[in-house]
Amino acid sequence: MPLYDFTCQDCGTHFEKQRSFSQTDTPPCDSCASDNVQRQMSVPMIHFKGSGWYVTDSKKANSASAPTKAENSQAPASAPASAAA
Repeated sequence: MPLYDFTCQDCGTHFEKQRSFSQTDTPPCDSCASDNVQRQMSVPMIHFKGSGWYVTDSKKANSASAPTKAENSQAPASAPASAAA
């Protein structure tokens, strides 16, 4: 279950609660039991670290369907269309 941040509008207390995605109601304040509570935006709990994420990370190493860079550079260039006489 995700952890949500809340702030009480009456006493100013900040608190966290685990709530399911389907729960849309706000919990009462932990300090004063007020229902005047607002959910706050928080930092996501996922962090991507490292050199990066690439399209090739999830593909097979030997893909026969796509030509490699070396094959593309060795392909003969098409001759310019000459005027028919």
